[in-house]
Amino acid sequence: MFNFLSFLFVSCVHASRSSRSAVGVEPSSKIGLTEKSEEATSGTVDRAPAPIDILPVGVLAQILLHAILADAHRCDVHRHRKQELASVSRCWRDTIFDNPTFWTTINLTPQWMPSLVEAHVQRSGCLFVDVEIGLWKTPEELDTLSMLLSIAMRCVERWRSLIFYGNSIQMESYLRQMKDVIFPSLAYLIVDDQFNHPYSFGFKPKNMPALDYLKIDRVTAVGALSFPPNLRILEMNNYQAHGFPSLRLTLPSEKLTTLVLRGDGWTVDPVTIHFPHLASLTLTIPEAKQLLNDIVAPQLRHLRYNHHPAAENPVSVFAQLKSKFITVTDLDIWLGATIRNTELAIVGHAIADAFPKVCHLALATTNLPVFFGQYGSEERSPAGKWSRLECLTLLWGSLESDTGELVSWLQRRTPKGQTMLRVQLSQEISAHTFATYAHHSRPYQLLRECCVLEQGVNVTDSFGPNIELPQFVHQYNRIASALRSSSESCGKCWISPGLW
Repeated sequence: MFNFLSFLFVSCVHASRSSRSAVGVEPSSKIGLTEKSEEATSGTVDRAPAPIDILPVGVLAQILLHAILADAHRCDVHRHRKQELASVSRCWRDTIFDNPTFWTTINLTPQWMPSLVEAHVQRSGCLFVDVEIGLWKTPEELDTLSMLLSIAMRCVERWRSLIFYGNSIQMESYLRQMKDVIFPSLAYLIVDDQFNHPYSFGFKPKNMPALDYLKIDRVTAVGALSFPPNLRILEMNNYQAHGFPSLRLTLPSEKLTTLVLRGDGWTVDPVTIHFPHLASLTLTIPEAKQLLNDIVAPQLRHLRYNHHPAAENPVSVFAQLKSKFITVTDLDIWLGATIRNTELAIVGHAIADAFPKVCHLALATTNLPVFFGQYGSEERSPAGKWSRLECLTLLWGSLESDTGELVSWLQRRTPKGQTMLRVQLSQEISAHTFATYAHHSRPYQLLRECCVLEQGVNVTDSFGPNIELPQFVHQYNRIASALRSSSESCGKCWISPGLW
């Protein structure tokens, strides 16, 4: 859809220019005297309207909106691209200024003037708005933040999302005015403390009754955290500062479908380990063994496990699970490089027993021997226990040094009449293989002969649940990195009195 609108936008602009440049090119000898007299009388020249000017307003608005958002990863488009397009013609200006959809993002950054925040609050009408609080540094800038925040909170009942990144210690006193406010429509909250200072996060679950998605990055909180009961997706990326006690989590177990825990210092309340609707679980924590043994998740389909350096040996983590996770079909696993050769088969069989119905396996090439090692016949390899295995995704590593045992396993599997395994190479592996060996890689050729090989796969799209989130959430990392920058790369901002 986006590519079509971009093509239509460019085509209409070129057609508009062509129609305008074509006016007056007809030889004067072919113009009748009557036409000349009419032009002289009226003082105007009839011109064919540009194709983009005869589009329905709704279609034009969609084209302009996509053209604006296309630059969201490079700059603050609401101060640059939107103003640039609004300056093209009166028609485009009216379309942008009169359509509330163009005004539903409020960026509270040092570059935004109070008049621009006020314009977005007013022109967004009754639509939900997405608020982003950027990085503020100096005391003078923080005073401006307090002013901008006061303006934005005039429509706090319409806040749909809040993305907050910056230095929490310096900004906490200015954000206190938000702590007792009710956010009745807030569904998405992302908090990213760039400087990882320990502080009390302090939001109250009862103030956000509609919260559906919560992502906390690089926040070292102190004490305990509780969450709104209706929370569906929770991502906690914590880097615990030394000298601070563990963070106790009282997880919202009733409706949670996706749980991501990364970092140090987590202590999960044992009362909240029953998740009746949990479908996706990601763990990169030292306490993975305890959580995997205690958790009850009858609907779990997707598991990502990245071995934490401080976690127990993988043999200990998986040995006691037996056939616990019989519902898991997608397994993304990284076991590190600390497994002894004598333990490879033990770990592989323990994981294969714990997740007996895996259909899609994703791992680094360095961990291939754990599951595809030559321990005798194909049935004795851990992967041989997965009768439903359909797809293998290689996330990173080297085809040249790590795929020998996989090729041997596939070759032993082929004569038995089983369906050929799909093997996906991530974009990283594909780029490295062809940049180094072009099409002359021997392991690559062997893989092609004994599996259905797919190259340059986007790992994010190929693995895991399809989480339905607004586009701004998926683009969070790109947009946040652009807004954190103190200088925009989109060119000089055109300043209009009272707004931009």
